[in-house]
Formats: sequence, structure tokens, C-alpha cells
Amino acid sequence: MNEVPIESLRPGTVLRVRSLQFPVVMHWGVVGYGRDVQGYPRIWHSQKSDTLRSTDFAEYSVGQHCEILWVPENAQQGHGVIERLKSKEGLRWHLTQANCEMVVRWAVEGKPVSDQLGLGTLAVLGIVAIVAIAASGN
Repeated sequence: MNEVPIESLRPGTVLRVRSLQFPVVMHWGVVGYGRDVQGYPRIWHSQKSDTLRSTDFAEYSVGQHCEILWVPENAQQGHGVIERLKSKEGLRWHLTQANCEMVVRWAVEGKPVSDQLGLGTLAVLGIVAIVAIAASGN
């Protein structure tokens, strides 16, 4: 199903997978407690038009290769990340306030940061500037 080694996915591990809806976007998630019927871990994540929740691994990864971004140093650290996510369960996804990267990074780092959103904003501003320059030359 997936190339992520199951034995390395302990609770609190941060994963990233390419979005099928938006191919240039990476979808972030955190390994939670429990396993699905196939033995894969449950994953905490939120996505567009949904809320922060724990789902089966298959729903999170959609068969895509997952990248492991961060592994907690110990069980206590992983437990803390999951507890922070659980405290926000049901939080609605929002592009600029609660996208998947922001929620995961808040749970791990304490700050809701999204590098993807920042890069996307810069790209849009660059395109707007190019169009404005091109239009002013006419």
C-alpha cells in the first residue's frame, strides 16, 4: 500500500504526502494511537472542507508515498503532540488560519506556521507584479 516503514511510525511522528487535489501542495499529518484493520497507524490531519480529526492511514495517504518529517525523541514528547491535536479536534480547516501544516506545526513547535502558504503568497505577488509590469508597457 505505502512505502513508509510501519515500524518507524510511532505516535507523534510527523508525515507529509503530496496532495491529490493540489499537486504542488504537501498534506501534513501526525501518527496517532491505534491501528486500522490493515495494521497501519491512525493519522491526525485536516484538509480542505473538513476538520482536524483522526482517520485511517489509507484516508490520509490515499496510496501516496509518505515522507517522515519528524520523529519524537521519546514517547512523552509524542504523547504531548497528540494531546495538543486532540484538544483542537473538530477545528475547521482554514487556508490562512488552520491549514494542515499550521495545525501540525503548532502541535509540535508551538507556532502555527505554514511555509507553503508563505511561498504561495510570494508566488502570487510575483505573478501580479509581472502582469502589472507587462500591462504598463502597453
